[in-house]
Amino acid sequence: MSTPLPEALRLVPDGTAHHGVLAPDWAQGRAAFGGIVAAWGVTALRADVPSDRPLRSVLVSFVAPLAPGPFRVQPRVLRAGRAATQAEARLLTGDTEIAVLVASFGASRPTRLRWPGPPAPAWPGRDDRPSMPYVEGLTPAFTRHFEYRWAHGDLPYSGGESAALGGWVRPREPGPLDELRTLLLLDAWPAPFIGRAQGHVPMSTLTWLANFVSPPAGEGWCTYDAATVAADDGYADFDAKLWGPDGALVATSRQCVVEFSG
Repeated sequence: MSTPLPEALRLVPDGTAHHGVLAPDWAQGRAAFGGIVAAWGVTALRADVPSDRPLRSVLVSFVAPLAPGPFRVQPRVLRAGRAATQAEARLLTGDTEIAVLVASFGASRPTRLRWPGPPAPAWPGRDDRPSMPYVEGLTPAFTRHFEYRWAHGDLPYSGGESAALGGWVRPREPGPLDELRTLLLLDAWPAPFIGRAQGHVPMSTLTWLANFVSPPAGEGWCTYDAATVAADDGYADFDAKLWGPDGALVATSRQCVVEFSG
């Protein structure tokens, strides 16, 4: 069974909440794919935030795992100023808090301080690179919705030495890069130290910060690069970047991950 992206993202407003359903093929292990959790939060907030205020930053705290089935999102605008809106979304099942999301939206401002950020890595031969296959029971269910081309780093659970990885990624369903697809693609790859594991090791994100540095645009392959900052005590900290199809840096990411190798 494959749930199309528009259906997976669909929320139904009802009073002060928005209701949705997590399909099993958008899960990772016993929980929802983190990228789609963030996308649900932003979708609910967009009902109260005008489209002329692009998404600038999202901070998500993953409080508890969301199993496949129904959930609700409760959005709240914290402050709407002349150019920026700060808002919060809480995802719940029953009385259980699943995730808390704080997002910042901001209108474009005149500036003399432009800095485009680093260019996308110039890895050659995308079409000749290995793809990350979907393996039932081993790779997370949600990965079947994405195409990957591996450029560097060790493959998951291969017992290698690398703590970094990168390559190209795109949704299997064609469509222009927007803020929701950016969140999905920015979280679609495994943690960059996963190749050091010998055999399957469960992992889960505690917190995730995504910053949008330029407007998402274009359609096709995006470039992703991630590196571990440090890992110890069963926790790991890593940075990532996502470049759009046109080669412009679109978003950056910082995650704190808990791993259960011990």
